[in-house]
Amino acid sequence: MNPVAETLEAITRPVRHGTNNLMMVLLGNLDLILRTAPDGSATARQAGRAKEAAERLGAMLGGYLALPRDPGLTPIKPMSALTALAPLLETIAGRAIRYDEEAVPAVLWPRPELPMALVQWAAEAARPDVVPVLRLAPLGAGAALILSPAPRASAIIFAAAAEACGGGWDDDAMLFLPQAP
Repeated sequence: MNPVAETLEAITRPVRHGTNNLMMVLLGNLDLILRTAPDGSATARQAGRAKEAAERLGAMLGGYLALPRDPGLTPIKPMSALTALAPLLETIAGRAIRYDEEAVPAVLWPRPELPMALVQWAAEAARPDVVPVLRLAPLGAGAALILSPAPRASAIIFAAAAEACGGGWDDDAMLFLPQAP
């Protein structure tokens, strides 16, 4: 494991545990309020909105805290990984990201390189004139992850992710991820 991944994992492990405990208490108490509040009441509406916000917060924090988890190559369906990261990426981009997917095989997903590259890309795409798009398509014995807008500063991180998994990166904003064995 590289030193950056080790440090990130050491920092996030206790935060991940504490966050999970706090979210369980928060969601459990909101569920209790929702079960006892009269239907249609102001309390039920406010508790319902609070629960939705807590669930969105949990998803965003989950994506953040999962960044350094399981360093190395993980065989995964790429859309599953993107779905887990989506709340975090969309928060960073400041808008919804469009996800287009064709049927793709399970691929080798390099962690933390690829999630960190996607985070950097989302930060670059945080412009009002841009609608960020991630497209997954089959390519040879694997899948292509095509990014729009094309990464600028994060291109270096995407190249490192490609190298880590034995894939490839081109300047047309396409990352090739080899099929998982």
